[in-house]
Amino acid sequence: MKAREIPSQVNPPLRRPRDKRVCDSRGRPVKYLYERGGRISAVMKIAGPDGAKKARRFSLYNLDRSPVKNCTEASEALARLLVDRMADSLPTGGAQAALFRIR
Repeated sequence: MKAREIPSQVNPPLRRPRDKRVCDSRGRPVKYLYERGGRISAVMKIAGPDGAKKARRFSLYNLDRSPVKNCTEASEALARLLVDRMADSLPTGGAQAALFRIR
């Protein structure tokens, strides 16, 4: 009898988790809105201090600081974020570690 061959298992290449576009009630994607892991966020290109535009991700929250849960709440939060962008008052980058904070 021949020995039974066991196919070698090849691991698939690791991929970055892909963001899903958020769609409205008609199934059309909403500009700037993406979903990953149940959280809805906005992705916009923002000019940095050096003038170069980079994509930044902003978590979207309701007025009571709870994360948005559906497309309607996300659209309202996005409208507030776009107003802040026009006024140049967007939140700065992530939290800075206490050890590296300049005093």
